[in-house]
Amino acid sequence: MSGRARKILSRFPAHMEAYPIQPDAAGGVAGAGKQFIHVSDSLAGDLDLLSMEMAAIRRAHRLGEADVLPDLLLLGGLHGFGAAEISILLQRFTLARELRGALAEAVDGSDTAGRDAVGAEVVALWGVRAAEIGLQMFAPEVEAGEPLDLEEAGNAALIALETSLRYRRLLGGVRARVAGVARIHARGNGTVRALLEGAANALDMDMGPVEHSTSRFWHAAVATDRLRLDRPPGSEAGPSFQPAQEVIGLEENPRRRQESAKVARRHGELFSLVRKGFDRALLQVRIFGRGGRTVGPLFVNRDEGHGVGFAESVPDGSTLVFGEGGRVLLDDEDVTARAFGWTGACFAGEDAAAARDFVFDGPGVASSAKTATFATAVPPGALRPSFEFPHDGRSIETPGLGVGETRFAFFVRTAHFSRRDSVAPPEITLVTPRTAVGFFDGSVFAAAPPEVPDPAADVQLSWLEHEAYAVRLLIPARFRALDVEGAPLAPRLVASIDRFRPAGVHVRVDYVDERWILGTGALLEDRGTSVVDRLRSGTVLWAAPSE
Repeated sequence: MSGRARKILSRFPAHMEAYPIQPDAAGGVAGAGKQFIHVSDSLAGDLDLLSMEMAAIRRAHRLGEADVLPDLLLLGGLHGFGAAEISILLQRFTLARELRGALAEAVDGSDTAGRDAVGAEVVALWGVRAAEIGLQMFAPEVEAGEPLDLEEAGNAALIALETSLRYRRLLGGVRARVAGVARIHARGNGTVRALLEGAANALDMDMGPVEHSTSRFWHAAVATDRLRLDRPPGSEAGPSFQPAQEVIGLEENPRRRQESAKVARRHGELFSLVRKGFDRALLQVRIFGRGGRTVGPLFVNRDEGHGVGFAESVPDGSTLVFGEGGRVLLDDEDVTARAFGWTGACFAGEDAAAARDFVFDGPGVASSAKTATFATAVPPGALRPSFEFPHDGRSIETPGLGVGETRFAFFVRTAHFSRRDSVAPPEITLVTPRTAVGFFDGSVFAAAPPEVPDPAADVQLSWLEHEAYAVRLLIPARFRALDVEGAPLAPRLVASIDRFRPAGVHVRVDYVDERWILGTGALLEDRGTSVVDRLRSGTVLWAAPSE
């Protein structure tokens, strides 16, 4: 008889002997022969079921107590939270189950290499603190010098996966996501923290304080995985592995490569480029050989008084690139040792502008004016016709590109008459600078007025531009495993944080890469404790390409 039935019988008067409390003198139970017990027990059964259902309904309305996934999704629906927003979590559980199946097959068979590889994938998926150890984390302790029992480690990993993939763990993940969405909404949308915390929440991570760079373009925070991978049963270190401290970040107005049109340029041509942007950008200059006339090309930023040149010819169809990093390439071959640069004053042209051109220094010159200086070459002496190339290969800094209009000029080496002194023996005085001296089969003839010279080269400019109304979200590289064919991770993550995104701002997703990338990587002497530096400074060298 249930406790509820006993309560019902206790309500009746004692003289009716409806409640069997103690045995009578004959050894029977008082009231045992009456129908009260059966009737109340039947009524109590219905009331027990009703009470259980009412309790389940009450729990279904509480985020911390809901028992089934549909109830959690209904609660999330109050905040516009749908099934699509848990797709990343479901994909993660699906992948973990597939890895468990693959690990079970590897443990049962003799494929030890496959077993270890799958074990490493399993551990990496949870982002634990010692993910690089892999399957060895599950191995039982052995005496010093003895080999680990990786077969036993595989069996322990299977048990740990089984408990880590239980239904209540999935419910816990969904419950934390719904609570995270509500918490971010309560704090406020459209902020850097809202985007970062929303992304961390969509990836089942807890995020710490946000650190901002001095330029305010970079924002980063330490995040740890909410989902836990269980340890082998009986482990003294605790029931689950501790999560690693990973970095999640955001770059406002990320840089993207911008290019000008590829335009045919003549010797001595003056041209300009109008650009919108945030600040000065460093140029990449591309010169395409044309008709055998691209001899000793020289590119000049007239507003900065800065030029770069090449001491040899660019063959027809070849491409010469002055890179932002200071290296010069001719069809992917490093030819920096045959290139040069210079800085100094430029004479004004037909489009002279008092506020932008260089002026001679002297009394009455405004402090804001650009005073003329003699050209300084890199390497020293490179503008002299007697300078011998190749040099030591030092980097050649490229000119910049300002905001608004920037004026440029393009030259090739044209032959000018040198001077021969009538002494014995005769001396030849070559024309200076180098770009104006005539070398046999190494110069081009300038067109005679009023002829228009043929184009000497095709010129194209490229630079890294801050993209307006855009942010780049950087997430740990281990989530590449969830980027499966037919269901890429980036669109799903963007959809999950769309509710926190400022209107009109485009979100792009990339992975944090420890490898150093030319033009974007920041080499620092000591990354220290700065989370932003950890986000930006890739220091790992790339693997050598396979032949």
